[in-house]
Amino acid sequence: MTPSIKRNVTLTNIYDRQIIMIEKIVKTLHEDLQYDYNLVLEELKA
Repeated sequence: MTPSIKRNVTLTNIYDRQIIMIEKIVKTLHEDLQYDYNLVLEELKA
C-alpha cells in the first residue's frame, strides 16, 4: 500500500504551493522551454 498525498491536507497544500512556485519560474524561461514545462505541469495537476 502506497501513501497518497491526496488524503493528507498538509501535503496537498505543500504540493499545490510548489506547483504555483514552479509556474512562476517557468514564466521567466524562453517560450520553447515554457511550452515543454507547461506540458509536464499539466500532467502533474491532473
